[in-house]
Amino acid sequence: MGPAKRATIFISAFTVVLGAGLALSVRAGFFEVREIPVEVMRPSQDPKLDARSETRLRERVAERLKPFLGRRIWDVDLGAMRAQVAGDEWVRTVRIARAFPNDVRVTVSAKNPELLLVGADGRLRPIADDGSLLNAISPTLLPDVPIVRGPGFVESLALRQRAVEFARTLPERGPLSKKNIAEIVYTPAEGYALALATSRAEVRLGEERTPLKIARAAQVLEYLNANQLKGRVIDASFSKKVLVRLRKGP
Repeated sequence: MGPAKRATIFISAFTVVLGAGLALSVRAGFFEVREIPVEVMRPSQDPKLDARSETRLRERVAERLKPFLGRRIWDVDLGAMRAQVAGDEWVRTVRIARAFPNDVRVTVSAKNPELLLVGADGRLRPIADDGSLLNAISPTLLPDVPIVRGPGFVESLALRQRAVEFARTLPERGPLSKKNIAEIVYTPAEGYALALATSRAEVRLGEERTPLKIARAAQVLEYLNANQLKGRVIDASFSKKVLVRLRKGP
């Protein structure tokens, strides 16, 4: 028997054994997707997605992926899987990786809640960093972000996006820090106003050149605090001046 014939016989036998092994593996469920790990990536800047919300998001995504369990890995439609995951309103992006023999891994990045909108029914709905309005969630899962109220936010994406940009101009420290703001109020006629949590003062800012007006109002509040004065209204909505109405009582 020549070398060529022996090689042909060996290849044929190897192919038969490989095919039989593959058939047995398929029957044994070796290539079936039994679990789909879900990883949630938090926003890189100023993450506000707490651990409880992250866990809930992972659980919801896992629930959406249950129909794909038990399928052979080459039968899994990654496009359909991606569309199913993207249907969750908290999901920003989806990455799916398939690796033989039976691994499918899903990585999602979550939207970052920037504001809480007070609805007509009094319920709070998160506004994400892209301006999208999310459904109301349990009070125990509410993120620690400023509250905003005013007409038009539910209907207007552009208005929500401007509110998000405005909130980002608020300082992290000082009398106008985000932690010291009870509410952000917006009206088309007067623009933005802040209700402060500690002093109960109202700070009016208007809608133009708000970073400069925020800085001016902060200086006025620091002066009032240093001199033990209590302002009722700090009106910084003017172009070059700040008006202060002092609080007469405690």
